[in-house]
Amino acid sequence: MVLATLVGAACSSTQDATIAITLGGEADALTRAPAPVSLVVDALGLDGGPTTLATVALPATGGDLGKISADLNGSVRITGKDGAGTPRVWGATLPVSFASLAGGTLQVFVQRTGEMARMPGALPDAREAPQLGVASGQYLMITGGTDAAQARSTVLYDLLGYKAIGASPAFTRTPTSFAVASTYAVAIDDGGASYLNLADDSTGTLTAPAGSSFSDVVGGATVMGPDGTAYIVGPTRATTASAKILSLNVSGSLGFLGLAAARTAAGAAYVAGRGLVVFGGDAKAPAIEIFAPGASTSTVTSLPPRDVRGAAGAALDADHVLFAWASGTSGWFLAVDLAHPDPAAAPVAATLPCAAKHLDVLALDAKTALVVAEDGPSCAFTWDGATVKEIPLRIPRRGARAIRLPTGAVAIVGGNATVEQFYLMGGGT
Repeated sequence: MVLATLVGAACSSTQDATIAITLGGEADALTRAPAPVSLVVDALGLDGGPTTLATVALPATGGDLGKISADLNGSVRITGKDGAGTPRVWGATLPVSFASLAGGTLQVFVQRTGEMARMPGALPDAREAPQLGVASGQYLMITGGTDAAQARSTVLYDLLGYKAIGASPAFTRTPTSFAVASTYAVAIDDGGASYLNLADDSTGTLTAPAGSSFSDVVGGATVMGPDGTAYIVGPTRATTASAKILSLNVSGSLGFLGLAAARTAAGAAYVAGRGLVVFGGDAKAPAIEIFAPGASTSTVTSLPPRDVRGAAGAALDADHVLFAWASGTSGWFLAVDLAHPDPAAAPVAATLPCAAKHLDVLALDAKTALVVAEDGPSCAFTWDGATVKEIPLRIPRRGARAIRLPTGAVAIVGGNATVEQFYLMGGGT
């Protein structure tokens, strides 16, 4: 099925579109104490500037939420505070051409901030440990997983329509590593690599670009850059040291980068303006190497080696990156100042709410991160530099995975056929 986005489907009608709220699995999001007393509905232009469409006292009807002029392009955001001014609910859509909605209704998924919320619609399967990406800026793409019978198939969940779309294409191999950049998706296994072009449903076998082979990155985790480039980082794989990184840009072009040192089970994160940061994974190499944007070789820092295995990372801001790792219910957190690295900086230890061998770390603001962890049963928690705070999942899960959505919210997928979403008011990127 060829993907079609509302952004590119504008029609000539000048009718306004109606805004409506959907609450997914949390029917009491607007009424549970402490409840919001009013909602602000904003249209966010493509330049990020807000235009207030309505300020609505609660309870309200759908007609109170205002209408969108067909002359605007952007997204819709709904926020609500309680009587004390504390933010309680939030929701935002992807960017859209409002002319394409002329005379219709734009649904906005609204949830309690700082909590998990079940998104509308169901997935066709509940695979554990899936691999995730965002395709075409609109679709949460789900593939892989621990069930071999499902692993080659893909699921596309529409983040505008809040439902899984039918007839999703399948890979010709089981993805041990997976990346998607715009409409181009790549699956790598021990035998090579294949692609899916979701713009036209074409598929085929890939030839490795000069400089390495797919075997040097298979098993590596994927890190996204701010320009939409995906990096499959060979040094993050659990076994067999690697120094190679495969990049996939939004036009479908592949390329290899090489670190100065081969690493095993390293951590990786992309820091905007600084580049791809690789941490740990070797007892002798400096703790961090950085691939600056456009660079052909990495910058090796002076930080002493840290033979940390299994770390996951996220950029907190333009200078600071957080790495976390775990063994059982023991976790360690290290925030690195890339502008002024401290060779003596020590990780902070904390007890986790579940045993963990896999972590996904996603920054919420300049000091807080959301971590989704699992070693069988999954859990989620925030880390603010000093304290672990569990964020209860709405649904018991095994093999949960997390991904940043284009709205800035975080989606949790795996072990259940429902997608959960988390957003912290004032957080996200």
